[in-house]
Amino acid sequence: MTTGDFLFSFLKAPFKWFFKFTLNVEEKINEAKNYKGPFLMIGAHPAEEDSLMSIAYSKKLIRFLAADANWDVGWKSVAFKIFNVIPFARKRLDIKAIRKLKRTIEDGYSIGLFPEGARTWDGQTLPIIPSIAKLVKLLNIPVFNISFNGLHLSRPRWAERNGRRGKVEVSIKQVLSKEKVKTVSKQEVLETIEKSIDYNEFDWQRKAMVEFKGKNYAEYVERFLYRCPDCLALNSLHSKGDDFSCEECGAKYSINKYGFIEGCKKFDNTVDWNAWQKPTLDEVIKKGFSFEQKDMQLERVYENELKVDRIDMVFDTEGLDISFPDGSKEYIPIRKAESCNAIYGDRIEIYVDGIKHRFLFEPLKNHMSVKLFEELLKGRYEIKKIDA
Repeated sequence: MTTGDFLFSFLKAPFKWFFKFTLNVEEKINEAKNYKGPFLMIGAHPAEEDSLMSIAYSKKLIRFLAADANWDVGWKSVAFKIFNVIPFARKRLDIKAIRKLKRTIEDGYSIGLFPEGARTWDGQTLPIIPSIAKLVKLLNIPVFNISFNGLHLSRPRWAERNGRRGKVEVSIKQVLSKEKVKTVSKQEVLETIEKSIDYNEFDWQRKAMVEFKGKNYAEYVERFLYRCPDCLALNSLHSKGDDFSCEECGAKYSINKYGFIEGCKKFDNTVDWNAWQKPTLDEVIKKGFSFEQKDMQLERVYENELKVDRIDMVFDTEGLDISFPDGSKEYIPIRKAESCNAIYGDRIEIYVDGIKHRFLFEPLKNHMSVKLFEELLKGRYEIKKIDA
């Protein structure tokens, strides 16, 4: 028994009480509660709390995978080490993490991961990483899925600290037995996992109509919604309290206590809005774009050393032109970016020549939508790869 297992035995009950108090969590079904032996826990990834909730409703401590960006945060690094969290690198196939998973299972412990590889912004499950099927076959253990109805509306990724309290329904069901894992094909494993975690929060909410009590329901939604459906302006939305509006055409919208959007003729939820806005960027990328960003925070991580600067930046179709306070400059061509990921609710992490570049986007400083930045960078990078 590790220190994490020992602490878990004491903290499990307080954690469950905490989630009941803060989120009104209701345990609907739990098929993993009395399961003996190691298993893989998967699920959609709606909020930061979901991995801790998964552990709290399990019989024993689950060793979850977490992106290596979390190890750059001091308190997280300490907590993750204590509770045996397994780091993995998003930018590449992480053989070291896979070996750690195998050893963990051989020692009799269960593991957990989120097949999407990232948290949802809109309440709809993201496409899963296809290699999950190969990993499941390699690990050769049963698979359980945990679902969290209501957790996205309780803790929207874009809302920062403006949480709400309504109701969260937790259900844990076995989706693949050990025998099934052995006998079915990787394609069947993939399809089973996709089906089990597929979820739209607003489909559930239309039936449940749970009131989520809180304040500032719309604040910071412009981190994620970046195109006005009325005038098609880009990066023109601004939020305050329960309302947000377009600074170009003056169109006004709001988000109500049920999480639905009011005032928009086309959409009443963020899933549909996002499904509409994303394809419109293809034309933006083809025509070219340029966004000037003032007074941003840039963190650079190299060989566990962290350097923080305030910068000005121009982002266009070719790359990132960065100016530092001392007058020096750095230019990052998009073609050199090894990967690009939004982390937390307000940062973009880019690997360039093995160095993490982490940009902080702050709406109050009129920075562009963090999600728009990610979509444009990824879209432009895809074009570069196709052209190559």
